Amino acid sequence: NNPLAVNRAANNISSLLTKSQIKESKVSWSLPIDAVQWDICNLPLRTGSVDIIVTDMPFGKRMGSKKRNWNLYPACLREMSRVCKP
Repeated sequence: NNPLAVNRAANNISSLLTKSQIKESKVSWSLPIDAVQWDICNLPLRTGSVDIIVTDMPFGKRMGSKKRNWNLYPACLREMSRVCKP
């Protein structure tokens, strides 16, 4: 829910790629990487169209609550299961 989170993630990816290129003296990543902010329980993606999902789920301490996580986690896992390739 932090509007700066996507920009920070994109900056981290860019920095990682730059450091990797300097270290290797070449471009070492050829796959596109996107940083997006979507509703994890309702992803705008086709079924079976995703290779991997990286997420930082809330534990209910700084954001959300442990009680809401009882509903959030199963819903998220169902949606991630739907969009990921078998």
